[in-house]
Amino acid sequence: MSDGDTDAEHLAYAQTETLLAEQIVAVLARHELEVSWSGSPHDRIGVLVRAWRKALPDTDDV
Repeated sequence: MSDGDTDAEHLAYAQTETLLAEQIVAVLARHELEVSWSGSPHDRIGVLVRAWRKALPDTDDV
């Protein structure tokens, strides 16, 4: 594979990762979660959870 092919492949991966992250951010926002993300595929997506609730125990465990 030539250097140009490798560069094109890396660009395609970065674009795909960005599109995927945009979709994830949109879904989280639709579910009313506060999301922060720089728009870079190299950065994490931050999710702020204001009211964390512990899961109820299974009835089998009681």
